[in-house]
Amino acid sequence: MIPSKNSLIPKSRGRVLDQDSESFGRLREAPSRFSDRQKLVNALSEDGYLFIRDMFSRQDVLNVRGEICKAMAEMELLDSSSPIIDCVPAPIVEGNSSSKGSTTMDEIPEKCQSMKELLYGASTKEFFEKLFGAPVRPYDLTWFRGVAPGFGTVPHCDIVYMGRGTHDLLTCWVPYGDISLEMGGLMILEGSMNDEVQTRIKNYLSRDVDEYCQNRPLPEHVDLNSTIDNKVWNGWLAANPVTLRNNLGGRWLTAEYRAGDALIFSCELVHASLDNQSTAFRLSSDCRYQRADQPIDERFVGDGLLGHVGSAKRGRVC
Repeated sequence: MIPSKNSLIPKSRGRVLDQDSESFGRLREAPSRFSDRQKLVNALSEDGYLFIRDMFSRQDVLNVRGEICKAMAEMELLDSSSPIIDCVPAPIVEGNSSSKGSTTMDEIPEKCQSMKELLYGASTKEFFEKLFGAPVRPYDLTWFRGVAPGFGTVPHCDIVYMGRGTHDLLTCWVPYGDISLEMGGLMILEGSMNDEVQTRIKNYLSRDVDEYCQNRPLPEHVDLNSTIDNKVWNGWLAANPVTLRNNLGGRWLTAEYRAGDALIFSCELVHASLDNQSTAFRLSSDCRYQRADQPIDERFVGDGLLGHVGSAKRGRVC
């Protein structure tokens, strides 16, 4: 169990997480990024993730944070009465039940050159080449998240969103600042890469959020001509992280993250996030790396990134 400050009760999707030692715990810290390849590969194989402290220079990450906060201030997302670097959301807009914050802000990576240098520079690429044991390439899309106070991410596996290329794909989650339990960072379900769990969720893992049944009526919200995110299905494994853990076993594992840390994990690992119970945005990004010689998901490479737009949909006979 991870002790929480000020008697904070960790929650996810508004549900109080069980705090006993068999339900909730701390991520195991991986060997240093400078360790030999076999140590890193063994840790990744055993846990399904690598939680690497000081993966990046703390100052480099804080420099990226400053650039992000400046961009968010220019977008009028921040409270002008608070220091920009604190990243406090703008006051609630009248008639709107939420802050002006959004959980995804696609334009932020384009505004922050230092983020691209951090995630895709030579040093990071060399690390992933060591980990894969081969030349690598990243996806061309960077997922940035500025999570305002409120619910965290629903339990899911990345493969259902990006499974059209190789499944030997790694996500690298990077927090831009220190993230306490109160602010609520990423959490993974321990043991969810085990054969037993993978077998139990194999039907889920085989799905694609952009796949539809061509011999059935399309869901009303799906437009095959849409140029915006337009998934057929939301990709959730479960809406309730408490009952999911009860059903699959293991513990929800998390940490109090520091600027410079990274969490790297398989695209078939079950993960979610804690709710943000602070007064500030939680800032993080996801990027993906794979072997350069393996098939790649066409939705996330090239000049005109598709993502989950209408033209990315695939029909099949159900």
